Amino acid sequence: MKTDIQVQKDVMAELEWEPRVDHANIGVAAKDSVVTLSGFVSNYASKLAAEKATRRVNGVHGIAEEIEVRFATDTKTTDPEIAKRIADMFDWSVTIPNGKISVKVEHGWVMLSGDTVKLYGKFHSGYERRIAERTAWAAPGVNRLEDNIMII
Repeated sequence: MKTDIQVQKDVMAELEWEPRVDHANIGVAAKDSVVTLSGFVSNYASKLAAEKATRRVNGVHGIAEEIEVRFATDTKTTDPEIAKRIADMFDWSVTIPNGKISVKVEHGWVMLSGDTVKLYGKFHSGYERRIAERTAWAAPGVNRLEDNIMII
């Protein structure tokens, strides 16, 4: 009998191998040999192909399928896209040093955290904090922002 970790790895490998599936946006979790597929694909055929590929894996006893079909015409921005855009904007900013602020996104709600930037590796004023907030708000899809950045 396979462990949940092995089932998860086998399903991820099968999805990667399946040419009809863009596996980059599909998450795989396994618990008690039941596999949960989550994420999004560009069409319904890819969704079905991901499910069929998962069923082919030995050791899968059930599937909880939570894959969302997102068409190219959909204007909704996903949480991973929002997080990536904000992280990229932080990296491009000369005011916000790279890797000093963490970004978490849940249903369009952005949470910023961190305690280091600029002078001696720490925030020395609220200026950098305000720049980080404005930068995050500029990303498309942000519904709410929570700032947990510490100024030390």
